[in-house]
Amino acid sequence: MKTKTHPQTSSLTVRNLDKEIKERLRIRAAKHGKSMEAEIRQILTIAALTPLPEPVTETDGDYCSSARGMWKDFGMTTDEFMEMIRGD
Repeated sequence: MKTKTHPQTSSLTVRNLDKEIKERLRIRAAKHGKSMEAEIRQILTIAALTPLPEPVTETDGDYCSSARGMWKDFGMTTDEFMEMIRGD
């Protein structure tokens, strides 16, 4: 009989979180029909998997135009990503 294998998981405790931030996370989770834990897990997963943009230097041209496509590697448009971050 085959058993399902589950990826290893770990726990994380966040201390000294501003009360306003916690309340915003609670509201955001409620809007998405999720628990706060599930909402925060999704936020952390996306943040960890999203490639960081290249550092901006004074010689870089238009930073805004290069930033517009930085979420494409994650399969999202910038608008879709911002909607997810804002909780729209």
